[in-house]
Amino acid sequence: MQSSYKISSEVRYVDIYFQPQIDNCHLESLGLLAQFVRESLVIEPFRNSVTLMQIKSCISKLFDLHLTLVKEAKKQKQPEPEDDTLPKLWILTPTLSDRLLASVGARLELERSGTHSHYPPHQG
Repeated sequence: MQSSYKISSEVRYVDIYFQPQIDNCHLESLGLLAQFVRESLVIEPFRNSVTLMQIKSCISKLFDLHLTLVKEAKKQKQPEPEDDTLPKLWILTPTLSDRLLASVGARLELERSGTHSHYPPHQG
């Protein structure tokens, strides 16, 4: 047992960090894309099927970003951001097995605009 264990700190980057800057007029015409432009998002696209470790890395980066935003708010003497205002995680992958989908607690949702998965709150 160790009382403290140093985790190496390294600079990590998300592929896309989107913060909406538009009026919500006429968003219904955008379909699924409207979900992207309504809220802050971290988007991590993958060319090949994503692995469990890649998903965990994306979730970790999202939480690091959440902590950074909370620290910035405190530094500027602003209220701590509410969970529903913090960025959400979208992982874009061409395929994903049912087993991997279930192992990360995601649920598949079919819509007329296509297929996409939703992760439980606080996991992306």
